Amino acid sequence: MHKTLLAGALSALVGIGAPPILGQSPDDSAGREHFFPLIADGGGFQSWLFVTNVSDAANQCSLALRGPDLDPGIFRANDAVAPSGANATIDLAKAGESITLASTGARALTFGYATLDCAEPVTARMLLALTSGSAPVSMTTLESASPGNAFQFPVLPRLGQLAMVFSSDTGLDAICAVELEDEAGASIGGGNVTVPAKSTALQMLGELIPIPDDLSAGAARLSCNRDVAILGLPLNGHIFTAMPAIDLEDEGAKSSHILPLILDGGGFRSQLILTNLAETANQ
Repeated sequence: MHKTLLAGALSALVGIGAPPILGQSPDDSAGREHFFPLIADGGGFQSWLFVTNVSDAANQCSLALRGPDLDPGIFRANDAVAPSGANATIDLAKAGESITLASTGARALTFGYATLDCAEPVTARMLLALTSGSAPVSMTTLESASPGNAFQFPVLPRLGQLAMVFSSDTGLDAICAVELEDEAGASIGGGNVTVPAKSTALQMLGELIPIPDDLSAGAARLSCNRDVAILGLPLNGHIFTAMPAIDLEDEGAKSSHILPLILDGGGFRSQLILTNLAETANQ
């Protein structure tokens, strides 16, 4: 019984949570602009975009989808959404209003990235799911990402392969150098990934750099010559999850954090990964 309840709780955690209540502190992730490095539809994949108006007045957003055959037609019809080519206008008629855009999954597989540009702040989340028939096989929440030049991923081979998603919204191609390091910081190997302008590129780390069989943990460091939004997708068979890239130049990094859940036992394991973004030693 307790496992059933726990499974239900974890399923709820994958979701987006309740919209902000007026009068409470706003979501730290709220903003006028959002960039999702990955959106996919078809081939068993579906995407849901959740947008909540956290301003105290009516709001309007411009949604842009970029990728082969990717346009607002992947979403079910919604009266608040006016499609126009690869873009759409979203009307949030009142303060606190929320809208859900659900893709149909009816097309052949297509993927790319999405940008959201709003007149006033909103919160935005995306849920990506892989289904077989009507049953979900895997799902994860995708957070809005900030384009940058220097990133890092933890590499944990025992948890599966690491897929890296690179999305560039600039008008020029980007080149990202990837270096794999072991736990001691020693270099194992490196390679380059080219990200075409206004496009999304997918690269398996193990196909770019051979990963030693005895590597239990390490880090992948990425350096790009232009701003790129990056997302990690650890894969284990059909099971995947989202791993936001660590922005090594993040000026908004905090010195304190609250992790709402940690589990151990009963098949569960937790791994805490810390990266020091200070210019000196830290404690």
